[in-house]
Amino acid sequence: ALTYLNFDGSDDYLDANTALQAEMRTSHSWSAWIKLDDGDPAVNNAIVASYNAGNDWINLYVGTDAKLTYLYQANGTSKFAQDASTTFVNGANPWHHVVATMSYTDSSNAVMKLYLDGQELTLDGTNDGAFSGNMGTYTSSTDFYLGAENNNGSARYFLDGGQRDVKLFDYALSADQVASLYSGSYNVTPKHWWKIDDGGAHASGSATVEDYG
Repeated sequence: ALTYLNFDGSDDYLDANTALQAEMRTSHSWSAWIKLDDGDPAVNNAIVASYNAGNDWINLYVGTDAKLTYLYQANGTSKFAQDASTTFVNGANPWHHVVATMSYTDSSNAVMKLYLDGQELTLDGTNDGAFSGNMGTYTSSTDFYLGAENNNGSARYFLDGGQRDVKLFDYALSADQVASLYSGSYNVTPKHWWKIDDGGAHASGSATVEDYG
């Protein structure tokens, strides 16, 4: 049986207990399994997120438009990578594997990509993941939350549903690597790994989660 946490969408979240400052300054990849109670939510559902209420902001989330979205902002320069189509269906959704990658090109460019169940998503024409800024200027010391966004110490954008097996790789996964990760054959230990294997329990408000990376 799958082990996971069921987030209630109102006050449950996990504190990763790290700001991941160095990791967010260069190429990286987020991976998670999610099971949404409503794939077209009334409020943004954050998978992993941190906002220092200033110039640095990172949020991998499912938006009110049912689209998987990755927001990256460093020193006030931001970009969205967003599915061109609706990623999830209205109402309850089965388990899905989501991945966001960001590849550092140089001090003024980076490329973001999104994947669902091992397949790369076509991105929106405007929110196309082409970041025109310097990732190296990300200086936030605000911890990441799982299942919500840490808005400078205050949680918001709560996930309503199940979440498990959150991974952060310190490089941009290739399409083949993402497909292997989805199928369970990419057996590489990530930089950080929050298994969230607590047997379907509730997060019960705030809790710090163990990192196996």
